[in-house]
Amino acid sequence: AVDTLSADVAGVPGKWNIWTGQVFGRPIVNYVAKEGSDVSELEFDVMNFYDDALARGYSLPGTHINSVAVGFEIWNGPVSNLQSVDFYVDVN
Repeated sequence: AVDTLSADVAGVPGKWNIWTGQVFGRPIVNYVAKEGSDVSELEFDVMNFYDDALARGYSLPGTHINSVAVGFEIWNGPVSNLQSVDFYVDVN
């Protein structure tokens, strides 16, 4: 379910649509870049999204972030020239 459209996340450029739900009975919170807000490069601290989710009252049980993902969801086609050239997570 879409909970929030066009949300700002402190410390992260752009606008974000927030989708929430469950996967295998566990909560999931997805921040999806608003349509039309494409960027050629994005660097961010994943904790900014985590802190935003907590501030919005989303339930995030546990003590670990299990995954971080970047990708594309194609709703209409044909589409060309999509690529993720470099993706990494640096844990400090």
